[in-house]
Order: sequence, then structure tokens, then C-alpha cells
Amino acid sequence: MARTFCFLFVALAIASIGGGCTPALDWKRVEPETGGFSCEMPGDPKVGSQQVNTPIGPIKVVTYTVALPNREYRIGSTPIPPNSPVLTTAQRLDGARDGAVRASSGTLLGEKKIKLGSCDGREFLIEKSGIYAHQRVFVVEKRIIQAQAGSTSSEQDADIIRFFDSMKLLEK
Repeated sequence: MARTFCFLFVALAIASIGGGCTPALDWKRVEPETGGFSCEMPGDPKVGSQQVNTPIGPIKVVTYTVALPNREYRIGSTPIPPNSPVLTTAQRLDGARDGAVRASSGTLLGEKKIKLGSCDGREFLIEKSGIYAHQRVFVVEKRIIQAQAGSTSSEQDADIIRFFDSMKLLEK
């Protein structure tokens, strides 16, 4: 499952430039050095960094991941390179969604427009082989903030809702 979600997460960065509640969790505040946001995650996240080649050159994707039985939480912030094509926020969000679906070879089950503070975003659900990727993507100034919770259920339980709802923008 972790590999599937890693592909989905990286696809979001490229394109835009289980079931049931888990046991009692030790939620931690995460505030990435580069991100301009914070959130809560159910444990100490592993920090990962990957250089991803894109049509406009390499970009660095930094992620924070907590993997639990039948559940995975991941969040990160990716810079939009200065030489990227001029796109509207809606085009970047469409690209993130389409790239995630394509990279996972999954099926888009639903999507809605959302906001984080004053920043536009999308929430969508992708399914592949009984694994569901609940995702939120936001365009925040010159960054894409991506969050996903992978589970074996298409429904968001209290822990997934807590993860998503804990996301906050921070002053620079």
C-alpha cells in the first residue's frame, strides 16, 4: 500500500507544476521547515526527500509519512518552479488530480472544491484494487500542498477527518 501512495503523491507534484478507526493514537503537530503550513499526524512522521524529473526540470519533493496497519498518512509541500508554465489555480489542481489518477492507474470516485484559508483546493478520492486514496491538494502562493490518507475504506473516518481538518496555513 505504501508504494501505491508514494506513486500517487509524486504524481501530484509532477502534474501540478483500513477501514475503521485505528487504535488510540499519539497525534503530533507537524510543521515542515519549507511548507508554510502545519497539521497533526498520528505519530512521528518519517521525512522523505526525492528529486523528481519533470518536463521543466527536476523538483525536490519532501514528504512526511506515518504508516499504520491498513492506513497511511502523507503530507508535503512542493515548490512551483519559477520556469513552470503560467497556469491558473484550477489548471494546477486539475493537473494534480489527473496526474494522481494516471500514476495510480486507479479510478476517480469523486471530487469537490475546497479551501484552506483563502487558498483554493480540491478533495478527491481514488480507488485501485480496494485501496482508497483520500486526497486534498491546495495551491498556496508558489507551492502545492498535498495531503493524503490511504485506507481500505472509501469513507473518511474520524482519524482521516482529524488529519485533514488539522491543516493550517502559517504566517511567513
